[in-house]
Amino acid sequence: MAKDTGGQAFPRQDVSLEGCNHLHQTNVKGMTLRDYFAGQALVGIIGMSDKLPESPTTATEFMAAGAYMIADAMISERNK
Repeated sequence: MAKDTGGQAFPRQDVSLEGCNHLHQTNVKGMTLRDYFAGQALVGIIGMSDKLPESPTTATEFMAAGAYMIADAMISERNK
């Protein structure tokens, strides 16, 4: 089963500048709401750095996993 990402964090219409000499991008999706929520949660988690594991690898894995756990909980609550 696919993870609910909450959709796009900042949806916008695709831009096409066909016929122009400008770089054009179509189907640019950007970040998901889940990624946005995780990034916001990560700020708070980093703020608690004195309570994190001492090993840098363990600490970064803990922070990343925690940020996405919070993001998933936020999406779940949002969908109620």
